[in-house]
Amino acid sequence: MYLLFLIFFVFCGFRYGVGWDYFNYCETLELGGWRIEKSEFLIRQLELFCDKHGFVQFFFVATSFFTLLFYFWAISKESMNPGVSVFVFLTVPFLFFHSLTTIRFSLAVSMVFLACHFAYKKQYIPYLALLVASVLTHQAALFGVLTIPFVLKKIRFGFSLNMSIFIVCFVFGVVIGSFSFISSVFNVLFDNSFLSEFVSDAETYMTDKEGAGFSRTPYLYAIVNVVNLFTMKKKAKNNDGLEQNNMLEHYVTMFNIGCSMMFLFSFHGTFASRLSQFFMVYILLIVPYYKKLSVQQIIVYSVFLFAFFYQLTIMAYHPDFVGRLNCWLPYRMNLSF
Repeated sequence: MYLLFLIFFVFCGFRYGVGWDYFNYCETLELGGWRIEKSEFLIRQLELFCDKHGFVQFFFVATSFFTLLFYFWAISKESMNPGVSVFVFLTVPFLFFHSLTTIRFSLAVSMVFLACHFAYKKQYIPYLALLVASVLTHQAALFGVLTIPFVLKKIRFGFSLNMSIFIVCFVFGVVIGSFSFISSVFNVLFDNSFLSEFVSDAETYMTDKEGAGFSRTPYLYAIVNVVNLFTMKKKAKNNDGLEQNNMLEHYVTMFNIGCSMMFLFSFHGTFASRLSQFFMVYILLIVPYYKKLSVQQIIVYSVFLFAFFYQLTIMAYHPDFVGRLNCWLPYRMNLSF
């Protein structure tokens, strides 16, 4: 785990020109002023330090270090098989890849994820401290507050309720997305509500061949979600370790809620992504349960590997990356300070 952490850290912290926001942050640190002042408190302190000492690259070093630290810490404490969880972290696009793109938000998600470990241990001071720190890192971390009752009570739904929630949200989201007029109405209502404040600073990241619309990867998550639900049902029927089954049901419930919300609010991709990630991150703790389930393991591993390579090959566009296939390739490093 220490070696894996070091490899990930060097790869992420010393990257150059990788991620949509890389050059935006460079510009912020070089020009300073109001660009720094509009950041959340903790990020603002880091930006002021980098601005004062002229260490632009240190911003990416520091944010990468803590994002990975919190993820690896939570994995090492909660996962049945940390190595498998790291594999999931690498291949699932909204985890590793998006940490290179949505820097502040990914750091906030990692804080909320680690906080769950302290909540399970009933260590409420570090739990609340991490939740507060996440909001001071990115305002959208307020969505993470929704996880509090689920985590503190270790809430878990049965197969039927989970499946019903998912089917209703999936159908409703697909129906809305199928009619541009209905989708436009929902977008207008959303943009005029208080919720728009939490995604108002987001760039329009266009990561499909048409350059707009709901990404294809959520349908891969839907496949994984269905496999999770049937696996949970099978384990509950076999009564294979009551405490382990209870935690698996809790993790699967969390992922299912996130996946359901992702489809329910698919008319607004940014909002759907940011709201759902605080729940879907529990996939890191679910996949290790597939160790003795060969069929499910093959399906889930294959889906994640496909998603990994798909993210590296899709056409994408952004003003800062004209002429490039996407924001991750070609990969370059910056070892100078």
